[in-house]
Amino acid sequence: DGRSRSRSPKKRRPQDDGRRGRSRSARARRHVNGSRSREEAARERERHDEDGPRPRRRRPGSDDEAPLQQQVAWGKEITEPGATIDSILRLVVTEGRRFSGRNLATAAHRVGKSGGQRVPVVDGRLELLAKLCRGKAACFCARQLSDVAWGLAKAGFADRDFFEAIASEALGKAGTFKKQHFSKTIWAFATVDVAARPLFEALAAQATSRVREFDFSPQAMVSAVACFAKAGVAAEGLFEAIAGNAAKQMNANVLPFVEAFPTAGLAAGTLFEATALYVVREAPALPTNLLALAARSLATAGVVERPFFFEAIAAEMRRRFAAHVQCGVSDAADMIWAFACVDFSRRQNKQEIVALLGSFLGLRLSYVPRKKLPDLHLVALYVRLEWPDLAFPLSSSSPRPVNGKKRTPLLEFRRSVSAILVQLGWTHAVDYETAEGLSLALADAASMRAVELRGPSEYFFDVSRGEYVLGGEARFKSRLLGLLGWKLAHVAYFEWDARKFDSERHALLAAKLAELGVDVAHDAVALWKLHDRL
Repeated sequence: DGRSRSRSPKKRRPQDDGRRGRSRSARARRHVNGSRSREEAARERERHDEDGPRPRRRRPGSDDEAPLQQQVAWGKEITEPGATIDSILRLVVTEGRRFSGRNLATAAHRVGKSGGQRVPVVDGRLELLAKLCRGKAACFCARQLSDVAWGLAKAGFADRDFFEAIASEALGKAGTFKKQHFSKTIWAFATVDVAARPLFEALAAQATSRVREFDFSPQAMVSAVACFAKAGVAAEGLFEAIAGNAAKQMNANVLPFVEAFPTAGLAAGTLFEATALYVVREAPALPTNLLALAARSLATAGVVERPFFFEAIAAEMRRRFAAHVQCGVSDAADMIWAFACVDFSRRQNKQEIVALLGSFLGLRLSYVPRKKLPDLHLVALYVRLEWPDLAFPLSSSSPRPVNGKKRTPLLEFRRSVSAILVQLGWTHAVDYETAEGLSLALADAASMRAVELRGPSEYFFDVSRGEYVLGGEARFKSRLLGLLGWKLAHVAYFEWDARKFDSERHALLAAKLAELGVDVAHDAVALWKLHDRL
């Protein structure tokens, strides 16, 4: 009807007594706190007028830092796509002393990422960057510590004092490291060859307890195992966790990781068993290089002696050769060495695949990598001894002598064993070499008896079972010497180290000589026992 209607005010929702009571209490608290805050503010103003302005709290090492706005501008300049190594280092020289810790870590990371080993270290700019980073190391977080270590190691900077300082700071923050920080840090210290054992042990403990969180990729697994092995840190718990994790997710992407364990002097029974089962099941679909890698790795570590694994690879290779599938020379060399090292359930199957690979390599011997020629020499020797009537192409060739494969002698171990053997009345030659090129530590050529010394390099620590196993190379060598007619007794380094007294070592070597059928001077053993009592 055109008349304006006035809106009635909204009725306030009635509140219950509990809510009303709480609201009054809150208002009362605000009133009291507000009054108290005004009183404190008044006292603060009085102190400010008397003592002057209150100094602003600053981070440690930030006295010379530029304002935040300038730090942001420098950060953009460092990380922009057009930034070069020279531009980053030039900025470090001119303004680096005013950089924040974040910008210093970013600059170090970008230098390593952009240039790697091509960074010009002769002009001293990297030394300046490292000096500035070391001064701010106490302020770095885990990410910044890993970025600085990785970037400067990638750039070729390997100052031991600097990396020891970084390791000292990182040790206290190991619990905050994430997967990428862990991988970068261990790679950096392994690259510059700085033995930061406490840091590696702390990182290994963290990674072992958080292995699911880290969820290592195959590449990260390979890098971790190699870095810890190079640093000399026996992180068995971490290796076992990595091997178990890899065994659960075994596929073609994880398979190349298996090689990292034998390379680092380790074995992993659980992982190797999973590898064998996977290869047997998927052999027709796997490329030849992965078949060769698996065969070489498992034969080298000496853990898997199951014929079904090697026979499955042999059957697949026979099929591929019949179908004229391309095979690499290096892969064929790895396979023939692995097949010669292990036993087959049927000797005829082993003879066929060895002859087939030998014929393939005999036509391409000039393309075989030089480091694999000693292996082929051993294979040719094995074929000549095992199957004298077999026409083997490599037997007529003249590959490089096996001297290049000779292990580094354990001088003190050999010297002490030799001295006691002389006291026991056994005459022998030291570092004897057979006509076939095989070396023997202590040997009597006339009777064809020898005492072989087995050092740490011939054993692999099985992280899955917690025990040492003899490697494939040492087993293959013993088999060859046995085929040549030599009678061997072996002294392992851990057997020797476990016996601290001379009488115990005399008794051990007397037992080893008894295995060879050598008469022992028992009076000498009794004399040394009396000597130890006195």
